[in-house]
Amino acid sequence: MFDVGFWEILVIAVVALLVVGPDEFPTLVRKASQALSKARQFASAVKTEFQREVEKAEEIKRKIEQETRIAELHKMLDPRQMELPVDNDPRRAAPSTPSDADTSAQASIADQTQSPVVTSSDHKHEPTQKS
Repeated sequence: MFDVGFWEILVIAVVALLVVGPDEFPTLVRKASQALSKARQFASAVKTEFQREVEKAEEIKRKIEQETRIAELHKMLDPRQMELPVDNDPRRAAPSTPSDADTSAQASIADQTQSPVVTSSDHKHEPTQKS
């Protein structure tokens, strides 16, 4: 903790013995050693608490990263977020009734020939005029 060698401690002890006196010196040493012991315990407790808080912070960081990955996976799997090709062409839709099948087939033939398709309901029994 402190960079104090043997000779420095010896000089401090001699000065304390001369200042305090031989009667009070043993109690002073006892109190100093108790204070030093309490300071070491306090430093150890602070170090342990600091390490515990750092571990908690790292755990929170790991959980945030994990939640971020999970959110990204949910976003990828969310059907509202998916972009699927949607075929909105009603002519290609599966017919639900036989009459729809006829109309669908006629529409696809009309697309291929580029000419209008005349259905039986469009025919009227009127004479055609020739010019």
